[in-house]
Amino acid sequence: MRPLIKRMVVPVLLVAGLLWGLLPPPAAAGQAAPTATPTLVATATNSATPTAGVSASASATSTPSSSATATASPSASGTPTGTGTPEASSTATSARATTPTVVATTTFAVTVTPTGIASGTFATPVTQGLSELTSLYSGPSAGPGMTRPRAVTTNLPTSFASITAGGSHTCALTAAGAAWCWGGNWNGQLGDGTTLSSTVPVAVTGGNTFASISAGAGFTCGLNANGTAYCWGSNGNGQLGNGTTTSAGIPTAVSGSLKFAGVTSGGGHACGWTVGKVAYCWGSNGSGQVGVNADPSNPMPGMNSNVTSPQAVQGLAAFTSVSAGDSHTCGVTATGSAYCWGSNQNGQLGNGLSASWAANPVPSVVTGLLAFQSITTGGTHSCGIVESGQAYCWGNNSSGNLGDNTTTARNTPAAVFDTGTYTKGLSA
Repeated sequence: MRPLIKRMVVPVLLVAGLLWGLLPPPAAAGQAAPTATPTLVATATNSATPTAGVSASASATSTPSSSATATASPSASGTPTGTGTPEASSTATSARATTPTVVATTTFAVTVTPTGIASGTFATPVTQGLSELTSLYSGPSAGPGMTRPRAVTTNLPTSFASITAGGSHTCALTAAGAAWCWGGNWNGQLGDGTTLSSTVPVAVTGGNTFASISAGAGFTCGLNANGTAYCWGSNGNGQLGNGTTTSAGIPTAVSGSLKFAGVTSGGGHACGWTVGKVAYCWGSNGSGQVGVNADPSNPMPGMNSNVTSPQAVQGLAAFTSVSAGDSHTCGVTATGSAYCWGSNQNGQLGNGLSASWAANPVPSVVTGLLAFQSITTGGTHSCGIVESGQAYCWGNNSSGNLGDNTTTARNTPAAVFDTGTYTKGLSA
């Protein structure tokens, strides 16, 4: 019996010894458990900035957390630099470490210098990197000022003194004369040096202080305190008045040495009037809305001709205010007489006439012997307020534009229905 037991025990002891030899030796007193070292590498790229790389490594041990510091130095023509300090943490529940979670934030100080560019500092997570900055800084080059990057808008004004609405954008002035614009910007009409649209106000660049501002269809014009006119945005018809047809994303001075008392922007043309009560217009003149016959050889006066610098409106009327519409213009004289010129397809000139093409570059008096305080023009209709405060409108009325309780077009002024009286400041 004993030999049999001996033969059974010996093999068991041999197997137990082999298994014991495969186990790791126990850690000595105070000795740390084995360490695992995961590594994180994050890379962000941008069309304007070749590559920004950030590498962070963290060692996870039995100690609950660890940290790492990394630096990033992206390079571009504008020479942005940046540093980042990602924090890595991990919690070990046993001798084996878990993968750490890394959160990193990098601050990029960006300075770009095509034609007087401002600089700014911007913070963005490293996981988004410079690719997020693309929408902030890149702008297509489509004219003067359109290569400017957009800085982050800060210190937005809390109040405005005046406001104007254009085709797809809005502009306003603070009491100090600072101009801010928002909305569509594909033509540079916001004046911030980009073609990026904005849902919040952005400051118009150039350092100008404006006394008045007027937003048109894809462009804007403003007047500073000494009467110099500036325009920016779309310029395909010469509506910036600077002698070219190149669009501009920053304010550019209107040609000549004219000093204006006011300025107005329309569909593709603009006008201003001087303290001497002379009206000047420039831009699209396809219907004679500039008030000059730019091509006397054309059998349809004013048609298919643009004017790229201010031209005096024909006639002897002395205007105290002017309003530019889509393709027609109206003005009020010192005596209260209203004159209109340009397209009259819907009777918007108010002279009792209308025609399918009706290009009329010569101002014609609005009928009715009314004395107007102010006048405003829309797309295809016009309105004014007379001295009594009564409002009158004429032109297209397909949507009830004239307010006379009908949808019938009028080629002479019609009183706005049961409205009482208005004060000066009407705008169509």
